[in-house]
Amino acid sequence: MTERGCCIVVVVLIGALIGAGCPGAASGTRVSDVPCFRPTAWDGFGFEFLARSEVPGGKILLLSIEGTGAYRFDPAVGEFELVDDAAWEGASGPVADCGPQLVSESPFSVPGFTLMYEGVPVAVAGDSAVTLRVAPQSAVVGVLSADGARPVPFLGVPSFTGQHYHELFCESEGNRIGSAAKIGVGTVRDSPVHVCWTPDEEYVIYADPAADFDIFNVCIVPVGDTLRDAGLKLEPQEQ
Repeated sequence: MTERGCCIVVVVLIGALIGAGCPGAASGTRVSDVPCFRPTAWDGFGFEFLARSEVPGGKILLLSIEGTGAYRFDPAVGEFELVDDAAWEGASGPVADCGPQLVSESPFSVPGFTLMYEGVPVAVAGDSAVTLRVAPQSAVVGVLSADGARPVPFLGVPSFTGQHYHELFCESEGNRIGSAAKIGVGTVRDSPVHVCWTPDEEYVIYADPAADFDIFNVCIVPVGDTLRDAGLKLEPQEQ
């Protein structure tokens, strides 16, 4: 079994990080450096969805868990279109659940809206770290950070309505890979942003639930080339 390499993806305030080494990623107001889309066909059907590639490294498909249609994103032309369920069924890529997720074990953590690496604070691009997601295979983590006042603990859902950011960090070294990217999520108060990796580790997807539990915005951050340039990306394992 292949050992996990050395990285973590993060959304944060651009600043100094622990260590040096791994090269670097980029991306709502919100200003967004990456493509963001509004899946209107899912309105009224909840905000949980699945993600997969048509083939590893290919176009991305998103499917509502409530069965209200699939969307295809073509990164080559930036097109986001509604397709029939046959496109989803005919895809060969493994499936990721992009609903609420538990955070996998990692030397990184986010206690009290501060990114920590083995107990030491790490600077992020936003005023506060929000959450993180570990890559499916590579030792990389995706971290979401945001500007604005921190939510009061135990009062509602912890959410930020300022600019949000995405970054990549190395699990073995604790340093950032590349630069932060602004993303167009965090537009709805008291609704936490959902984060998931595509199984082929080509993209990190951020979904912004609306107050009525619709998906208000989906932002897709390309990370595959950044990981390859850093020598950190592992090829997907056979299912």
